[in-house]
Amino acid sequence: MDNNNGGRKLIVIVGVIILVAVFLAIWFSVRQTGVKTPTTPVALSFSQAQQANASGALDVPDQFPGMVAFISRVDLPAGGFVVIRKGATSTPSDIIGATFFDKDTRIGNVDLSEPTVDGGFYVAQAWTDNGDAQFSTTTDKIITKVDGTVLQTPFKATKDLPEKKG
Repeated sequence: MDNNNGGRKLIVIVGVIILVAVFLAIWFSVRQTGVKTPTTPVALSFSQAQQANASGALDVPDQFPGMVAFISRVDLPAGGFVVIRKGATSTPSDIIGATFFDKDTRIGNVDLSEPTVDGGFYVAQAWTDNGDAQFSTTTDKIITKVDGTVLQTPFKATKDLPEKKG
């Protein structure tokens, strides 16, 4: 009977090791999505930015402050960048992060050059890619919807997030 318990323990240990290996492999593959984050914030106004009409979707929930912005839904049919900027939707300012998302990626994260702060407001914007998968404020374009508004979503960094159940 002791041999049977030893065999079960071995199976459980091997199963846990396999699960950890699979998790790490998935985590590393998601992290290798071509993060192109500026090393310093970049100031850019809408009047300076080129615009491109395209379809797509972008959702970013309020989230804990930190060095990463979590993107809960992105749909860029031709691929492109999700760019994180400081400030409110009407007046976004410095770019603090940009990550390339290919046309098949639906969720992900954007590493930031500086942390979001508790109580701070931010904007995630969709930008096209000029084909080089390197973010550029001069050659890549802000994506606008058919109605002419920028494809963007505001979010807040806060330590007081509501608990979601289910």
